[in-house]
Amino acid sequence: MAAEHPTNLGAILVPPTPKRSANMSLEQYMSAVEVWTKQAEQAFRQIERYLAATKTQLVPSGGTTGQALQKNSDTDFDTKWV
Repeated sequence: MAAEHPTNLGAILVPPTPKRSANMSLEQYMSAVEVWTKQAEQAFRQIERYLAATKTQLVPSGGTTGQALQKNSDTDFDTKWV
């Protein structure tokens, strides 16, 4: 099954780093760090997929020296080289 590409970078949640409280054993803390690591890796993979999916939308290929990218309409990403 193909991975779904996130459509909103702000929707990707990177979990906060776990803090060790005074009453937490080292084993409990290490377990929390392990869970956090898996969640953070998943979030970073989502960010990578988002960036890969949107990189072609940032600036279209083409254009020559001296040309500028101009909006064709009010539609997002509707641009042309002039």
